[in-house]
Amino acid sequence: MILSLIASQPFQKIDLRDLFHLGGDTANADIRDTIYHFRGMVCYYGKHYVCFFFNILSAEWYLFDDQTIRSIGRFSALSDHIVRGAYQPTLLFWEKE
Repeated sequence: MILSLIASQPFQKIDLRDLFHLGGDTANADIRDTIYHFRGMVCYYGKHYVCFFFNILSAEWYLFDDQTIRSIGRFSALSDHIVRGAYQPTLLFWEKE
């Protein structure tokens, strides 16, 4: 599951070299070109879509649901919320380091 992979990384950061065999011109890529930070996702939830995004200033995750925006807290709380609610991540957003 993608959440367990993301959660296992410090600061929800991932190095593409750990996931893919980079060949050709990318084989010797600078590490700054392969590190990405997880920033948000769109999830499907019972005929409905919601978004979860990380606010860098407050260091918290937020739920965007139609007219409601509310703080979820740290990543562990977000992960629990998604699992308990049976949300299905459908689109992930990453930011290059």
